[in-house]
Amino acid sequence: MKETKIAKEKKKCTKCNLQKEINCFYIRKDNGKLRSWCKDCIANERKKTITEYCRKLRENDEYRKELNEKSRKWRIENKDYYKNYDKKNPLLVKARRLAKKIPLKNRCEICKGKESLERHHWDYNKPLVVVTLCKRCHSIIHHKNKLYEGAGI
Repeated sequence: MKETKIAKEKKKCTKCNLQKEINCFYIRKDNGKLRSWCKDCIANERKKTITEYCRKLRENDEYRKELNEKSRKWRIENKDYYKNYDKKNPLLVKARRLAKKIPLKNRCEICKGKESLERHHWDYNKPLVVVTLCKRCHSIIHHKNKLYEGAGI
């Protein structure tokens, strides 16, 4: 029996300059080609971006005010978005309604703070599974999720 060696294709990451197998690269959705950065470099860059964003959000009042003002303007310009919100998101509305019956714990489950406590659903399919978070930690979690979804490196 002849042994045939299957040559594993490799590609060089433009971020770390290492030769890696092609399964270490994501495929672009727009053109079907491999991304120029490897999965590890993308993950590191996303982590760095999220950490920096959260730090700015926590430490910089001007930055936070600027974001709040942008959000306020967007809400005014997109009033139609909220008109049919309940109809478009029945699962979310149901989960929030059921969660109101669950008492809040006396501390944030992340930072142990006691002020401005809110409920957070990790999964709206499980409406009775909620955690208690302070407003700041809750905001950071939601901003972090948006960054992960929108990071198209």
